[in-house]
Amino acid sequence: MWNDTPEIDCRDGLGRRPRYLRIAVTGRCNLRCIYCAPEADEPGRPDATAMTDGEIVRLVGMLARIGVRKVRFTGGEPLLRNGLPALMKAIHGIEGVEEICLSTNAYLLERDLPALIDAGLSTVNISLDSMREDRFLQITRSPGVDRVRRAIDSAIAHPAIRRVKLNTVVMRGINDDEINDFVALCSEPKVDVRFIEFMPTAEVEYSEDLMVSEAEIRARIGRTLEPVHNDDPTAPAKVWRVQGLPGRVGFISTMTHKFCANCTRLRITADGRIANCLFSETLLDLKSLMRGGATDLEVLDAVVAYWQTKAPAHRLDDPTFLGRPTMIAVGG
Repeated sequence: MWNDTPEIDCRDGLGRRPRYLRIAVTGRCNLRCIYCAPEADEPGRPDATAMTDGEIVRLVGMLARIGVRKVRFTGGEPLLRNGLPALMKAIHGIEGVEEICLSTNAYLLERDLPALIDAGLSTVNISLDSMREDRFLQITRSPGVDRVRRAIDSAIAHPAIRRVKLNTVVMRGINDDEINDFVALCSEPKVDVRFIEFMPTAEVEYSEDLMVSEAEIRARIGRTLEPVHNDDPTAPAKVWRVQGLPGRVGFISTMTHKFCANCTRLRITADGRIANCLFSETLLDLKSLMRGGATDLEVLDAVVAYWQTKAPAHRLDDPTFLGRPTMIAVGG
């Protein structure tokens, strides 16, 4: 079916093309966030099901042929994967890959930042749901907010890092009174503070009472927000400039403002399966395909056919929907 052209046309029924790949390079994490990781889960469990570096490089090379241009490394906590900078550098060298990003809890970031930058890292997303040590401990089940704050400062200070995006899941009665403390971090021009609406996952008993909507967060900020032109209309966050501050705030409003129509994201889970939506109920096992001897073209055939099944939008607003993600495995 396929020829040797450098890029293969791959579109779903709405004309969406895969441009952005999120790779969960490990299922392990050193934090146990309440909305992400089961409390009883062992943070040091072996990563026996993870793909090898060679398998990941091969896979990204194939996906670049169908349009992937941006690659984000996630987890679990990606910095727990041995040799991540070398893997990142190999991915950065693939023809067609234009941008390398990292999503991290930043616990190990200060240690690894120089090697990651040398490997091509330009943007870092850091999860931080509280700047108070007692709440950080409550949410992550681990101490260390000062350690994360130092890593954030290091990333901001490094000239090779273009943007530092702080991801904050706002939860009523837990951290919602810190909204304006986070907004104050926009005093740094490089910083985007991105407020995320709490959503159902496989790890938590979802309660609408916990969810603070974008509209309420805006009201709590209480300052003029000016829209920022977005060079990437497929991005999930709508970004705004806060009056009087050089940094920006963003809103990822999965529950109240679906952004599915422009979605171009593919996700690779920690065990080598591909998801065409964070909330996919059916995933494609690429690791087994590759280990079973499938050629690159056979793998691409399967991926293109799977991408064409991409749903028009997620179904989180459907009470019968069962596709809640296991965040620590699928990488958010």
